[in-house]
Amino acid sequence: MPRKCIHRSRKYAKGKRQEAKAPPSCLLPLASCLLVLGLLLMLITPACRLPSFNPLGMPVPKETARKASKSSPRPSASPSVIESEAASDAVLEVAGTVITSEEVLAPLSDVLSANGTGASGGASTNDVYRAVFDEVRRRVEEVLLYQEARADLADGDLEYLERFVDQIVRETVQQEHDGRQRAYERELLSQGTTLDEQRDRIRRELVVQRYLGRELRSRIVDPTRRELMQFFEQAKAELSKPERREMFLIDVPIEAAAPGGTPNDVADPARSRIEEAQRELADGASFSTVAARYSKGLHAADGGAWGWVSRTGLRPRWHPALEALYSLDEGQVSSVRVTDDAYFIVRCGRIEVATEPDFQAIQPELQERYRRAQQREYLQELMTRLLAAADLDQQRVEQFVAAVARQAAGAADAP
Repeated sequence: MPRKCIHRSRKYAKGKRQEAKAPPSCLLPLASCLLVLGLLLMLITPACRLPSFNPLGMPVPKETARKASKSSPRPSASPSVIESEAASDAVLEVAGTVITSEEVLAPLSDVLSANGTGASGGASTNDVYRAVFDEVRRRVEEVLLYQEARADLADGDLEYLERFVDQIVRETVQQEHDGRQRAYERELLSQGTTLDEQRDRIRRELVVQRYLGRELRSRIVDPTRRELMQFFEQAKAELSKPERREMFLIDVPIEAAAPGGTPNDVADPARSRIEEAQRELADGASFSTVAARYSKGLHAADGGAWGWVSRTGLRPRWHPALEALYSLDEGQVSSVRVTDDAYFIVRCGRIEVATEPDFQAIQPELQERYRRAQQREYLQELMTRLLAAADLDQQRVEQFVAAVARQAAGAADAP
């Protein structure tokens, strides 16, 4: 749903509070709503996710497999899929709600817009499957959460909610389409949806926001000082900032000086190149100009500017350059550093000293982090409960994912 629609949902909360016969609204402020919905769809723990699938022998993406529940049983063999089933008719029923292949594929245009799959140069089969798998999981979670939230509504809530959906649509038409509803409907059609479907998305967002707002309001509590101190100790490493420095590097690999030669053959040309660079620096040339002329390593075209680096941020090949960098003061340039395969000259830019977090100074940030951790814990527990209660047919879900993945791959390869 467009961000503006979510933003306008705040008016639903305000209007609801103004009705004397209705209880105070439980809608979250916009920032909290976005946080909650983001947490719900992206930060659910492995135990809350759908089982790992492997339909038709298709490899489960490594990332997906890692995130899948370890306790979820895997089928002894890949389930058969009815070959006569039309891919466009593939549907999955979740707690009485039908999820269609079109609903799954609609948000995946970025993946499918590549020029074909696999060898044809576009998205790979594994990319398509991963995208379908994740979108099916997201849709299942969304359906279950909406049904839980919908059951919590009273008749009065539904009546007011519908009026607010009307208001959101009117404001969208007025502000984005100069009051022309037909223009709005044409835009929706170009996006593969209709006004009724858009209204339903707005309605579902409002229902979920109201439910999560009420549930989290009753469960999220401010920590005691002792709890906050314990949380601080756990997060201390993450909150600490190591020393870092800007590195500028002239990198002359020995092989780059005379391609095709042996190390003994090319050592002198490489040394000559780095010594020429050193002489120009001594004569007052700017480091970036010299690096652009003589360096053959990464970032040579950028004047050797590597940006901020820490002591542990680079691969072993550049450890000698790091050692030189951290021996310099700001603005200083090193002598030539020699390794088995390269010559380096390093310039130190700005320096940021290491900092340790101060408990008193970051208490507001700690409290926010603590609340977010509580939100994640509640959402994880909620989705675990909803998925368990749904009692999904794993084989049917696997068949659906396979059918939609085949349809997606076919769409990507279509001329």
